Amino acid sequence: MNYSTNAGNTWNGYFNIGTDTGSSPSVSISKGTIHIVWWKYPDIFYMKGNFSPSCYPPPEKYALLQNYPNPFNNETTIEYDVPSNNTEISLFIYNILGQEITRLFDNDIQEYGHHRVMWDATEVSSGVYFYRLITPTFTETRKLILLR
Repeated sequence: MNYSTNAGNTWNGYFNIGTDTGSSPSVSISKGTIHIVWWKYPDIFYMKGNFSPSCYPPPEKYALLQNYPNPFNNETTIEYDVPSNNTEISLFIYNILGQEITRLFDNDIQEYGHHRVMWDATEVSSGVYFYRLITPTFTETRKLILLR
């Protein structure tokens, strides 16, 4: 069996079922686990492993999504897309006056894909805040509201 971690651009051999297995493999995915069963007389083979959809193609462009929940109380989730590998990412939180409150990332190198980060705002007061995603070629800012 072969697998790809980059949307099928290259394939790696993990376990070669071969062409004379006796049966086509039966594959099922359940709750993040992949199960593969096949037979070759007189044996039955079974493989199990973690399944992650990381083989999906990278996003086509940068995107900063609206946080959720919004308004929020103490914790919120911020999601963003990165379309290329080895990208410097900064994600800052600012108050209504434009003062930096926290740096969730500061020039961290990240891989392509859809990313998610939680912001724990228990140390700041209720109010309107802004979060900004900064990369070498993209910057976007969105508003979030903290209610206690």
